[in-house]
Amino acid sequence: MKNSVFFGNGFNRLSEGSKSWSDLLESIADGKVINGITNTLQYEDLYLCDKIDVTKLPPSMSGYSQEYKVKYKIAKLVSDFKTNDAFEFLVNLGVDAYITTNYDETLEMQMKLGGWKKDWAEFDISERLYSIRRKHVYVSSKRDKKMTIWPIHGEAGYPQSIMLGYDHYCGAIGKIDSYLKGFYEYKNKVKDLVEVESMVERLRSNDIQIHSWIDLFFTTNVHIIGFGLDYSEQDIWWILNKRKRYMYENKGNIRNKIHFYGVVNESLEMLLNDFSVVVHKYSAPKSHSIKAWRKLYTEMLHDLKNNL
Repeated sequence: MKNSVFFGNGFNRLSEGSKSWSDLLESIADGKVINGITNTLQYEDLYLCDKIDVTKLPPSMSGYSQEYKVKYKIAKLVSDFKTNDAFEFLVNLGVDAYITTNYDETLEMQMKLGGWKKDWAEFDISERLYSIRRKHVYVSSKRDKKMTIWPIHGEAGYPQSIMLGYDHYCGAIGKIDSYLKGFYEYKNKVKDLVEVESMVERLRSNDIQIHSWIDLFFTTNVHIIGFGLDYSEQDIWWILNKRKRYMYENKGNIRNKIHFYGVVNESLEMLLNDFSVVVHKYSAPKSHSIKAWRKLYTEMLHDLKNNL
């Protein structure tokens, strides 16, 4: 069975000057944040209460909506993220697909350094707001290998696609629900209408073409790393829950495994186990230095590689 790697912002945090998603929100809000609430609701509060100053944006932005301007500020902040050794390790794993919640192109930056080229014919950035099919495809310098990157929470190059708020998350879950139930359709590059059957029917027939990153959670071994899986990550928890329901109700033919690598508390570990996720548990470094976390991530990456 093929393998996919799902990674979050943890790898960016190994570079000097990087920011967490909480840091990004604080940066654009001039400190006007409410402590103790999720990032999704934090964003909604900042946007809906006009706590973000967008007056200093370029004049060319004057015709855009307020929300687009807010997301544009986020996009500018993540465009400065730098690559590091962990991203190089990721590229060299040799898997076919990467799923990421990051908006930046740091992994793609590392791929270009390794000689990988964009395969524009297979790029799909046709979605304006959501990221069900959004993907970037790269081929090796010898064109004998292909890698697909699925930026499932949007990308900095298209600010409107950046998924931060509660409204956007819930809308995305609606799309995912339609996709799994067989109510999803789209037009391909030659404008033919593609109607995607329900996941249960596709699993039973053992005939699954990959239209979306969602398919990978049911057809490949997914290795989640560098991602905290906070309970506010509603879309990912929704998919894990739906996958477990299919297994519990004996729907389809699910044979893949989901692996989670990270520092977890007892409650999270129990929940992941109950959701049929294989947990690889680590202890947090005693030091909060980048060097200490880099050592931990190196250990996790080697474990991940051994499990491919």
